[in-house]
Amino acid sequence: MPGSFDIIVIGTYFFDEIYVGLTQFPEPGREIYGQDLVVTPGATTITVAALARLGGNAGWISCFGDDYYS
Repeated sequence: MPGSFDIIVIGTYFFDEIYVGLTQFPEPGREIYGQDLVVTPGATTITVAALARLGGNAGWISCFGDDYYS
């Protein structure tokens, strides 16, 4: 049945930006360059994906914006 779930997760959506290959820890007012940037969904998105991979029929309730990262 569509919309029927065994598990419902309620939570916010976050968009994680992971900077790779930094030569030092960033400091205010100073620029440093990394080798790569990895972007991935975070927060409750990870929980719902993990439940689905474990075979759970998981649903997710959240609010989304209308910007590029939503």
